[in-house]
Amino acid sequence: MKSIYLPKLINISILNYTFYEQQPNFKFDFKDGISAIIGANGVGKTTFINMIIYCLVGYKRDIKGKGNNKKITYRNIDYFKNRINTNCEVEFNDKATAILIFELDNTRIEVARSLIENEITYLKVNDEIIKDISFEVYENIICKFSNIPYFKDFELIVREFLLFDESRENVSWKVDTQGEILRILLLDNDLYTKYSELQENITIYDSKGRHASENQRMAEASYEDLIKEKEKILKKNDTNEDDKENNSTEKLIDNKVILTKNIDELKENIDINNKIISELADKNSYLSSDKETVKISLEQIDETLEKLESKLYSSHYDLLPDYYYTIEHSLSKNGECLICGAKSKKLKEINDLRIKNNRCLICSSELKIEGEIDANLIDKINQCNNERQLKINKLENIEKEISSNYSEINKYKNENESYLKKLDFNKNELISIKNELSKRNADEEPDTYTAILHAKRELIDKWKNKKEHFYNLRTETEKEFKKYINEFKTTIENLNNSLSSYFNKYAQTFIGWDCELTVQKKVIKKLPHYYYLPLVDESLRQNPDAVSESQRFFLDQAFRMAIINFMQDNIDNFSTFFITETPEGSLDLIYEAQVANMFLKFAKTNNNIIFTSNLNSSSFLNKLFYEFSNEDMDERILNLLEKSRMSELQRKNKIQLDLLVEKLYGGKASEE
Repeated sequence: MKSIYLPKLINISILNYTFYEQQPNFKFDFKDGISAIIGANGVGKTTFINMIIYCLVGYKRDIKGKGNNKKITYRNIDYFKNRINTNCEVEFNDKATAILIFELDNTRIEVARSLIENEITYLKVNDEIIKDISFEVYENIICKFSNIPYFKDFELIVREFLLFDESRENVSWKVDTQGEILRILLLDNDLYTKYSELQENITIYDSKGRHASENQRMAEASYEDLIKEKEKILKKNDTNEDDKENNSTEKLIDNKVILTKNIDELKENIDINNKIISELADKNSYLSSDKETVKISLEQIDETLEKLESKLYSSHYDLLPDYYYTIEHSLSKNGECLICGAKSKKLKEINDLRIKNNRCLICSSELKIEGEIDANLIDKINQCNNERQLKINKLENIEKEISSNYSEINKYKNENESYLKKLDFNKNELISIKNELSKRNADEEPDTYTAILHAKRELIDKWKNKKEHFYNLRTETEKEFKKYINEFKTTIENLNNSLSSYFNKYAQTFIGWDCELTVQKKVIKKLPHYYYLPLVDESLRQNPDAVSESQRFFLDQAFRMAIINFMQDNIDNFSTFFITETPEGSLDLIYEAQVANMFLKFAKTNNNIIFTSNLNSSSFLNKLFYEFSNEDMDERILNLLEKSRMSELQRKNKIQLDLLVEKLYGGKASEE
């Protein structure tokens, strides 16, 4: 695995920032493990987090063009400026600065950025003060020591992967974002660079092809307008035989344009259907694998059940007729009576109760058998039967989905057969028209109208040829690109078992069920994309709506933690941070404890987890800091209520807020 390094935060200093009115100058050290940013609404928790991100990667920006034509536009550059206290002196406010110290591998970097102007004011690498403090120099330093070739990729990792902010954007179900993050982190740099180049070229060729296609459409529209104008004139005037002949030629040209459009549309429809067929076939392939897994589980349950029943019947039913066991076994297993053929869940429940009470299945009299029936054995048999039924239900649902997918596949295949027949017909018609037009053009002396028409036709052909040229380049590049896609597929498939164990470590802690990752395929713009999706209790969660809101948030965080933990265990001296603006409002009492446990597990992997939290009646903070001493908590908690300007409502309720802070410390102490 390649060595890649992400920032490990050491400390941040805030200078002259009057948004934090009570204390515009302060410093916070990020401790290994847990760091908490606490407060109330509007006291600057998100602002503080954004300062960290701003120091690392600056403001978000849009880049257009390349080389000398490159134009950069920064977004929301007044974000920090708009939050200052304008009652303070201008000179004081103008010096508002954030200074972040962080490490990449063994390299310590100190960067200061103005909170008023979009600029770096100080840069130090280890013991060397860098005189050239341009963005370009800083970005080159980051790329060098992180071993990430492009700064935009470093920025993506920081903004989209290491930060789970209030927007709640997920990585687990966003195919494009997840794929890009995994390629940056996992692929060797040469492979990733080539992958990125080919992907960019495909985008360029596609864009130029679409541009040529649009120009072709406009030229065709102009061509058609000219023909329509001529037709209007012909309707107003008497036509001679030559006019009729010309009109007939124009009609052929018109039909040629229509047929060309029809052919393009049919090809596009066939491509769309082929993409859907491929996705459904891939889905069935996964479902078939899942089906086999369930079948194996069923066989294992049946083996266990047979052993348990054999043990039960050999102990107690040796004196009964041979058919007795056969009838009772059918009732126990399937709720089916072999005498009358009736079958129901109720029959199974009645039979289980009768066995437990040691009653005859024919007359319900007590069976005169020496020794007592092992109630624990009966419970185990019933438990196995229940598990067996759940597996059968799952198997039936899988088979139903596979059958439904095959029906859809056949539907789209039938559509394609129809499209192909129409395509052949249109192509043959087009060939006939082209032949006829060639014969007529050989004999005609062009007039002005015909010359204009011919020029427009040449323009159409020019743009059509350009379109085909760029689309052919795109197709050839896509063929080469697929080799690198397969390399990426192989990489994430090889890592799947490892990452799944890390994922389960965190996800199972939160959700309470076994969790794993599975590699899935999705075709986007005719190209396959491979990515991870979560399996929860052996059930594939294909989209965010397949889980509850809180599960969606924390499964996504567990996925990010799994990747970070994996890298920490496989790259020497790797350590980084994960920031989450915790959505406690979506958690109930039990889940609060589970999330606290999940955070603590991650904190023990030599990485930093930094989270924000409001002071409220939630027990989340108390559960999280239960094992920490009060002195340790002081170093790990940044209470922004002590630094920011408070609202009138917060000032009126300051006693209650102070009590919550006391409860966090004192309440914990009393529990100790």
